[in-house]
Amino acid sequence: MAPNNPGSGAAVLHSVRQLLRADPRVYLGGDVDAATESLLIGMGRTTTREIPSESCVAITNVPSNVPQSSQWIHSPFMGVDGLLGNVDFAGRLLTRTSGEIGKRIASYVRAMDSAERWGLRAYAQSQTRSQWSPQPVLTHPGANALVLGTGKVGICVADALVGDGYRVEGLNTTGIETNDFAATWTMKTLPHKVDADLIVLALPLTKTTLHVVDFDFLRRFNRAHLVNVGRGATLQTESVVDALALGHLRHATLDVFEEEPLLPSSDLWRHDGVTITPHIAGPTYPADTARSFGASWESILAGGRPDGVVRQDRGY
Repeated sequence: MAPNNPGSGAAVLHSVRQLLRADPRVYLGGDVDAATESLLIGMGRTTTREIPSESCVAITNVPSNVPQSSQWIHSPFMGVDGLLGNVDFAGRLLTRTSGEIGKRIASYVRAMDSAERWGLRAYAQSQTRSQWSPQPVLTHPGANALVLGTGKVGICVADALVGDGYRVEGLNTTGIETNDFAATWTMKTLPHKVDADLIVLALPLTKTTLHVVDFDFLRRFNRAHLVNVGRGATLQTESVVDALALGHLRHATLDVFEEEPLLPSSDLWRHDGVTITPHIAGPTYPADTARSFGASWESILAGGRPDGVVRQDRGY
């Protein structure tokens, strides 16, 4: 189904506001756990697992779970590309959960960057062989980092890396400068050679970001550490092995993949220059979903526009 634009304008918000004044039931999809439901009930919301026939609000990230009667759909996660590609959002509001997820992702990036610099993977292998084998530490005084995606997650990552001594630049679709980054680029304005020791992908998946990080992009770097915490399909995975072989990357830490779980037959599992984690960089807890949904509810009732509103034309 070709999606229409999720309503983020005044008319749709007004319609949802009118619905909320009637205190509608909140339909919970099968991907919403009991802990989240308990928190919502504690907030005074009336929940249901049965698809309502009347106008309702829905919390789900599974397209097949979205009721036809829902005027507002709230994703219990940050990623909404699955919904946008499969649900008709004409005249509907779509919001997503954020909460502290950006800070958790930033913590993951710092941990993986430190582990790579201190050679912790090599030490783990040495321990299995009972070998005392000191490794060189890759210090980074004044090193540069490039963060692709300058939204909430990208800003959290940048703040954390600045605290670690990095000079952080950003890349987005507009190139508009912000105070969170030392400089901001677009794909068109980014130099052909980039002095960055660390590359962090924190991009949403849209038509323009699909496979946007390919070999032509990675060849701009020299022995950089690539960390993907955004969406798997923004990275052309085959290009990683080539970039490692030719020295454009020294290591790749991959938490997300175009197809998950990553197939056991993938060469990435056995590559010494790759660290794989199973999509755990940004854990979402029941309290995140409940608080984010509750804040959006209150904002709409108060005549505002929730922070988590998603625009289909942007994909985030």
